[in-house]
Amino acid sequence: MIRLSKAVILILLLSVFACSGNKKSGPITFLVPRAVVIPGGQGEQKVNIEVAAPYHFNKDFPSRLKILAPGGLRFKEKQWGKTIFRKTDTGAVAVIHFKAPKDMSGKKTIFASIDCSICRADECRVFKGMKVDIPVEIKKNINKAK
Repeated sequence: MIRLSKAVILILLLSVFACSGNKKSGPITFLVPRAVVIPGGQGEQKVNIEVAAPYHFNKDFPSRLKILAPGGLRFKEKQWGKTIFRKTDTGAVAVIHFKAPKDMSGKKTIFASIDCSICRADECRVFKGMKVDIPVEIKKNINKAK
């Protein structure tokens, strides 16, 4: 039996999260860790938008996050306006809520698009229809280690 230290386990977990749903589009990077939820459970997913300096996320632009394909998951809303985006030190974050059907299991992907703008001192850039994949896993026993 191989015993791993807590530091090694943490590095492995961070590596998995760092590889899940990440996408770079010029000065914008989407960081989307895999959300895990039980069948029939409520889930929450954070879509982190990292913006490269000297740009910053333009909170005044009418940004939008839209679900294009829900991956079998259920949403009360499938489109959100600029109020869903919370500005962070390095960009913005949007939190979406969903429900997994009781008979669903396994890895799923929510396909979404984002419209937003980033600015620097002398210019603003507008991005429309940027695709982002949002990974979700439905597991019966999310607290048990395999």
